[in-house]
Amino acid sequence: MHKWIHKILSQEDILAIEEAIAKAELTTSGEIVPVIVRRSSHGNFFQRAYMSFQDLKHLVHQRALIEFYQSKIQQTKDHTGILIFISLLEREVVVIADKGISEKLSQETWQEVVDLILLGMKAKKAAHGLIKGIQRCGIILSQHFPIQPHDKNELPNKLIIKN
Repeated sequence: MHKWIHKILSQEDILAIEEAIAKAELTTSGEIVPVIVRRSSHGNFFQRAYMSFQDLKHLVHQRALIEFYQSKIQQTKDHTGILIFISLLEREVVVIADKGISEKLSQETWQEVVDLILLGMKAKKAAHGLIKGIQRCGIILSQHFPIQPHDKNELPNKLIIKN
């Protein structure tokens, strides 16, 4: 476990987040994968200070795409995986849905999830914000991708933490 994460989340917070994932997935065939990274860029602070807002957002989105594929979200049977990506240093949240979901729901659908997480981060209640975001994600998914008979949990209900 990365030491820096404990400045933001306690072990109890992590367990509560993972419980929220499991609970949200009880009503949907979707798979929810949250990933928190310390930062999306590998440059130093000075370099980031001179990046444009658009360049920074692009950098975070590129890192989110890498995490989407590394987490094997695209390998679910019906392509109903979803990544909730949080980049702490850049204070950005990106939600990426696999093609089974994105063919039915527009990217704007996930803005409420992003907003809930960002509100929690701004209030220094990252766990609370992420749990609210996961719950909202589960509600949206259950409306469009309800749980199916013989549904299998295809991806671990874990919070992925990376530098």
